[in-house]
Amino acid sequence: MVSGMRVIKLFNAKHIITNKFNTYVDELENSNKKTIFYGIVIHPLTRAFSYVISAFVAVIGGNFVLDNVMTLGAIVSVTQLVDSLTRPLMNMASQITTLTKAIAGAERIFGILDIEEEIDEGTIDIITKDGQDYWYDTSKTDINDGIITKVDASVVIKDLYFKYDKSNEQYILKNISVHATNGEQIAFVGATGAGKTTITNLINRFYEIDKGKITIDGIDIKDIKKNALRRTITTVLQDTVLFSTTILENIRYGRLDATDEEVYAAAKIANVDKIIENLPDGYNTKISATDVSLSQGQIQLISIARAVLANSKIIILDEATSSIDTRTEELVQNAMDNLMVDKTTFVIAHRLSTIRNSKAIILLDNGEIIERR
Repeated sequence: MVSGMRVIKLFNAKHIITNKFNTYVDELENSNKKTIFYGIVIHPLTRAFSYVISAFVAVIGGNFVLDNVMTLGAIVSVTQLVDSLTRPLMNMASQITTLTKAIAGAERIFGILDIEEEIDEGTIDIITKDGQDYWYDTSKTDINDGIITKVDASVVIKDLYFKYDKSNEQYILKNISVHATNGEQIAFVGATGAGKTTITNLINRFYEIDKGKITIDGIDIKDIKKNALRRTITTVLQDTVLFSTTILENIRYGRLDATDEEVYAAAKIANVDKIIENLPDGYNTKISATDVSLSQGQIQLISIARAVLANSKIIILDEATSSIDTRTEELVQNAMDNLMVDKTTFVIAHRLSTIRNSKAIILLDNGEIIERR
């Protein structure tokens, strides 16, 4: 809510957000009331119960002593036994508040732990030999036997079907087939919700395909280790994610072992170097995910510099220039054209200037390819 305060004010949604916030506060208040109730009521009741039992034992035991049925020592022993049994109950009652909070926290933790991990049964990795990257089958003991082919980034999508809800019979992607060889640029266009971004998410294996397959250099992506697959692909998203660190480190996320000089070079290619150098602390300027000191276009340029630094064989541009003005776009487009040389590129865009160099333009509607150009 705090990060979206500007939007709340612009759309006069203060009363709606306030009502939602009050609902959350009421739920928290009710939960705290229950916790306090348990702490205030149960502990005294447990203590009173202990005293009642002790008094009962003392009265009954006193009569037994007077009637010579039991000795005084036996009564004392029984009293101590009762105290030993009730004391743990009293201790538990005194910790009921802490226990209640712990249970609530444990439910949230277990909810996270219950999330299924990504399935990765791939055995094919990337190995560098003589300066060239190769697909390598890690199940082979001999390196030469394990080398399959060089990483050329030829992507084939064949007869692809996919749906998010597996219980639903309706597919959101139907019979999608695309072939892109090294150095080619393929553009996906269509209305919002047509399935453009979903296709690129499937290439990255964020989801598993229901029918059909996607191959890179003839290798099914299901057989490729996800780390290796994602090292081969760089994605520039429409909504740029920045981390709470310096601009230098944000760009370095493209390749964590990159030197400072390589970061500077990537920023220059993305035409963001002058912008960064004009900041008070230059590349050491600290920014965050909610930073308002940089314009949306500048943030997007930093994201593009990150992609330049990664230097992957496959590039996915998901509305990468949507937040950049026309003047800035001209600067970036030249840099992106250089970046895409000898790389397989998938572009999602609405601006014609972004897809003008595409070998194929694929029009999607309702999850189907309705036209190719």
